[in-house]
Amino acid sequence: MNNRADTQVSKRAFWAGWVMSGLVIVFFLFDGAMKLVQPEPVVTATVNLGYPASEIFGIGVTVLLCTLFSTVPRTATLGAVLL
Repeated sequence: MNNRADTQVSKRAFWAGWVMSGLVIVFFLFDGAMKLVQPEPVVTATVNLGYPASEIFGIGVTVLLCTLFSTVPRTATLGAVLL
């Protein structure tokens, strides 16, 4: 059985994982924040995707909450599944 403590990860791989995770988190935070602010391009794009304009704020709150769940190690799996 392979234990996580037994595996060695290079520094490049370690930092590449952190950078990629950080980029995804920043993207989702930006997306959720823009849905809360609701500038015209965001409203237009969301409506073009088939969502009603009245639901944009709720979608933004959901995206932000799920992103926060995915950043906490204890709830990361739940946040990733919900996103």
